[in-house]
Amino acid sequence: MWPFRKDLTSLAKSASDKELIKAIRDQSPARLEQFTELQRHVHMVWWLEAESDNGTLEQYFSNTTGNDYPLLLPFLDRIGARETAEVVRRFLQKLDATDAFLDRPERNRRIQALRDQDEPAWEHFVRNLTNQLDATSAKLWQATAAHARETLSKDS
Repeated sequence: MWPFRKDLTSLAKSASDKELIKAIRDQSPARLEQFTELQRHVHMVWWLEAESDNGTLEQYFSNTTGNDYPLLLPFLDRIGARETAEVVRRFLQKLDATDAFLDRPERNRRIQALRDQDEPAWEHFVRNLTNQLDATSAKLWQATAAHARETLSKDS
């Protein structure tokens, strides 16, 4: 049990989705290893969205944030964010990474190879998936907040 759980449980009953997610992120410890499962889930979704919003879905996978994808996919499936999970899976299929974990250097090598093979086609593919991810954003955050409320209510 983390120190502010009671405050979050109370907040979960009255706060907007955005306020609840922000509170969970604000109360997360500095070290990832100390995160609760709920904090880790919110953290993964937040970074997927942040990287995609700041650049494209490629940016998520090019950076260390993409190291979380093996944990992100089952979470997306569990909370019913199937459209978002499908976008992530399509990117991984393009990298030929659906059955094995790819570390950051290998992901970047494969991304560069696809870019070198046909840059306009790669850019179109990435932009299309990023647009699809953007279109699912509101549903993703709703599902994440619903999961947070459910988790917090079980522990109260």
